[in-house]
Amino acid sequence: MKVMIGPCNACWREGKLGHTPKWPQVPLRDDSIYEVRCIHGHVGVYILQSWKFDILFCSAINAVLDGYYRDAVATFSASLERFLEFYIYAICKKNSVGDSPYNSCWEPMKNLSERQYGAFLFTYLLENKSSPPNIEKEKVSESKRDFKSFRNNVIHNGYIPNEIQAISFGRSVFNFIVPILKSMRYTCVEKETKDFLGILKSEMVVKNNLLVSKSDKKYDFVSGIAFSGSSLLEQAVGDEYKIYSIEDCVLRIKEYRREY
Repeated sequence: MKVMIGPCNACWREGKLGHTPKWPQVPLRDDSIYEVRCIHGHVGVYILQSWKFDILFCSAINAVLDGYYRDAVATFSASLERFLEFYIYAICKKNSVGDSPYNSCWEPMKNLSERQYGAFLFTYLLENKSSPPNIEKEKVSESKRDFKSFRNNVIHNGYIPNEIQAISFGRSVFNFIVPILKSMRYTCVEKETKDFLGILKSEMVVKNNLLVSKSDKKYDFVSGIAFSGSSLLEQAVGDEYKIYSIEDCVLRIKEYRREY
């Protein structure tokens, strides 16, 4: 999967866009910060404004389309794990937990997925007064295994799934994440109903901008990019994009590929 970034902002200011490739694509980076140099020598930074779990989910969809079904399952699984982390962090922020105590509690389990899942279960219970759907017991199509067993068979035993199995696995992830995201969208924060997801997105953007500002390098521009091909789960929260299933996600990525 590659990220499509915008035209050089410095060229835009100088009126040179007619001589500049407008939509370059670059490989994914873990930090979502992309340093680029245009053909006129301008050096700038683009910051991808998508959550990590969403980027991973979209990467998994691309892997399905490219026929890398085992990679798709592994990346869907990583997307789910990062969503659990996102949810725990979000609910902590909602309850005025600072970054320092949060990081102290997260550090002992940051590499332990089972502990993270347990932390998610009780965070969800405290927030909603009910247990979340049990994704681990979801059945995977054309497989005698449930979600957890299938995932372990792929990751640890080297099982190579087919397309139907990979999409079925991804469907379970989509159907688990999207309803929870929707429930988080408008919620009571500081005794007022607010766009909580919008607040979290703004905080992420500020943090990424701060990382760039601390760099010793001087850039001609710093710009955020909202690449639709890396935010399908976020788009599924609202109705305007008409993304209601993993099949819609696959079709949307196919459209991006044809267009760009």
